[in-house]
Amino acid sequence: IGFAAFSFFVARPVISWIARRIPSEEDVKENHVCGVLLWAVGSAAATEVLGCRITYGAFLAGFVLPHSALTTVVTKRLEDFNTTLLMPPFFAVVGLNTNLLSVMNGGKGITLAFIILLIYVGKVGLVALAASSSNISTNEGLMMGVLMSSRGILDILMLFWASTRG
Repeated sequence: IGFAAFSFFVARPVISWIARRIPSEEDVKENHVCGVLLWAVGSAAATEVLGCRITYGAFLAGFVLPHSALTTVVTKRLEDFNTTLLMPPFFAVVGLNTNLLSVMNGGKGITLAFIILLIYVGKVGLVALAASSSNISTNEGLMMGVLMSSRGILDILMLFWASTRG
């Protein structure tokens, strides 16, 4: 809680002040990008030292960044790096550490299957509902829901974190 308070009440105003001084994406310099990356890595390290998961700090660092030209440039520059270099080893490690047979023991397999079914039905249904409220046909809304369900990194993360907690 203390680090979150520091992030919102100290770091966010400082970063907002810096971001306001950068009027356009062309004015973003390398030291600005490095500063944002250092903030993200430092936040991740701080939460790890404080006993929280490292991902909480990185998420918090991104959460307190104001929407500005600076964050747009940082996002653009990191997108290719993340998808081509970081995600494949991450999924390999998660896949190697996931043992679905241990989940299936003791009748937990039916519960797991029910939860996964509920998650996907909920995702598809809610996306279809949102699409229908935007005057998109039900068929297209269901297709959008299926596409959204295929991007299940949070499902993989939840399964990985649950398996590491025992």
